[in-house]
Amino acid sequence: MNYSEHKVDDPMLDLTNAVVSAVAGKDKGLVMLDNVREGDLVALARAVKVLVNRHAGAKRNAESWAQAIEGLKHSLLEQQHLGASTASTSLEELKATHETLENVLKFLREDTTQASANAMLTDLIRLVQGRIDALTSALPRIMKSFDTVRHTSGQLDQIAGNIRGGRA
Repeated sequence: MNYSEHKVDDPMLDLTNAVVSAVAGKDKGLVMLDNVREGDLVALARAVKVLVNRHAGAKRNAESWAQAIEGLKHSLLEQQHLGASTASTSLEELKATHETLENVLKFLREDTTQASANAMLTDLIRLVQGRIDALTSALPRIMKSFDTVRHTSGQLDQIAGNIRGGRA
């Protein structure tokens, strides 16, 4: 049997590899250092095992938090898209309704056969137009708030990446 066919346990190398793997993120959560049974390295092996296992537990917790944050991000993005598209569609509908009411007002001004009824309808239409104008001016602010929601979801994505150790 030559040297390459016979592997001798090296407790110090095993301890070093356990720490290096944990730092590199390659640990699997359970460290086996059973070949360190006696001597000066036993206490060090126990400490390394505890630290590596704690590190693995902290990484699992961080990943769990990162996944929860990503879930929130996706939910916010869905709501942002739904809200922004609904607000945009509503704004277009309000503008079209305002234009239709303008056409009705024009007709009422031109039709002089029923002046008193037309005057009452004209006042009612102007009241409705005022409400439409108020909604039309409010919708862009609402749409801007959905942009803020989108921006916030991007910040959540950055936080999730930072929790994972800088990778998004």
